[in-house]
Amino acid sequence: MNESGLMESLCRYIGQTVTIFTTSGGLSGCGFTGVLAAVNENSVKLITNFGAAPSVIILRK
Repeated sequence: MNESGLMESLCRYIGQTVTIFTTSGGLSGCGFTGVLAAVNENSVKLITNFGAAPSVIILRK
């Protein structure tokens, strides 16, 4: 698969939880799991940690 085909394929999964495995060693060889946020020809962006919900809700009238 060429690079543009890979990028096009990955773009279909934006907003979904994915696991991406790399060919590197160490901990990165175990893969990265997160919500796919962005894809371009040089990188992918995964959201791997979500912040806590706000403890105070402000209602405006």
